[in-house]
Amino acid sequence: MSGWEEHANRSLQSLADALQRGQIDLQEYRARRRRVLQGVRERCMQTQRHRPAAPGVGAPAAPTNGHSRSALVLILYVMLTMGLLLCIYVLAVG
Repeated sequence: MSGWEEHANRSLQSLADALQRGQIDLQEYRARRRRVLQGVRERCMQTQRHRPAAPGVGAPAAPTNGHSRSALVLILYVMLTMGLLLCIYVLAVG
């Protein structure tokens, strides 16, 4: 896991903790979570744009389009959200 992914996970965990302790309300939690996840999406797109091409390869093996990139971003968003919800559940039950 890269440094920016670890930072995003720590940020999401801190938000979940603050919500659990009542330091922020649900609306503030959702707004901050959206900002963190937007940063993750932007970072993913930036990483994909700057990925170096494989040596000796002129064109990708399979054509890429916006749909496959959107699917990856959606999967990342869902995974991060599920992880955050799991943390909240564990804190609430445990």
